[in-house]
Amino acid sequence: MGPDQSFAVVLFRLLRDLGVPENAASAYLDLLAGEGEPVEEDQGALVELDLLQRLPSGDLRAVPPRWALGALVNQRRRALADEELALAGVLEMAEDLQRAHDLRGQREGEAPLVEVLHGPHAAAHAVSVLVSSTTRSFCALQPGPTTRAKHFAEAHDLDRLRAGVSYRTIYSSTFLAEDGAVAMARELAEAGEEGRVHDAIPLPMLIMDDNVAVMPPVRDGHPSSGAAIVRSSAVVAVCQALFETLWASAAPLESPTGGDSPLAEVASLLLIGFNDDRIAREVGASVRTVRRRIAELMALHGASSRAQLGAQLARAEAAGVALDRPLAVRDANG
Repeated sequence: MGPDQSFAVVLFRLLRDLGVPENAASAYLDLLAGEGEPVEEDQGALVELDLLQRLPSGDLRAVPPRWALGALVNQRRRALADEELALAGVLEMAEDLQRAHDLRGQREGEAPLVEVLHGPHAAAHAVSVLVSSTTRSFCALQPGPTTRAKHFAEAHDLDRLRAGVSYRTIYSSTFLAEDGAVAMARELAEAGEEGRVHDAIPLPMLIMDDNVAVMPPVRDGHPSSGAAIVRSSAVVAVCQALFETLWASAAPLESPTGGDSPLAEVASLLLIGFNDDRIAREVGASVRTVRRRIAELMALHGASSRAQLGAQLARAEAAGVALDRPLAVRDANG
């Protein structure tokens, strides 16, 4: 087989692999070799495939293989992208159908006691559906670290808060140190959420209406790996008891960066465990200003070190009193 024949065979196979009909591929090769114009039917197919150009003179010219194959590859990429969107639509429809099936089973007493969903997308969709159907109470444990690049208040949470659903969340200081977490906690608190801080949260968990709990599917798992949806009343009761125990020993999260004064803002973030740079970002001040306010707090509380200041602030927080007043004044006023 000579060079020209080898080239033609390889090009023909590539054209066929890219979806070009056999007769159109043969016509393109003939035109490329200067063996006459293709029949009118093949001309239309070649023009549609960007394999053939008609010059102003009216003559036909085969598009060079490099550009022809590139155009075909791009067409295939667009087709694959369209197929991917269509498949994603099928998955969404499957989720909707499954949700409808589960709701019907729940009405008929046939919903599974434990349902495991694999992957973050399926888990996130299921949680959104469950939260949106919550009517009375919502409890959450939020440990850290997480894999999210930035935290923000979910629309379904804000919607449920506006609808009067009772929201209680226990955050870890590790979670609150992540990007956007404090702003999210502030927005939820302004919408009506009660928040507390506890650094011994064993796992992420959601409890809705005292009858459904959501947690990672495996021990030491993370929500990004999927979710286990638990409807067993006994297991949900245990989850609720765990939450109430942690809630009772958690410190109040009065209003992150939302205290009555700049000193209270800095004090609340010091208690969370933020460093000077992070506090400066959260309160919108310079690091120098933050350090000056910390020095003011130390003088106010008679603390000779940050460790002493932290202990004083922890005592004040545990007592539920203002963080920007001297301890002696607070004690005198009760």
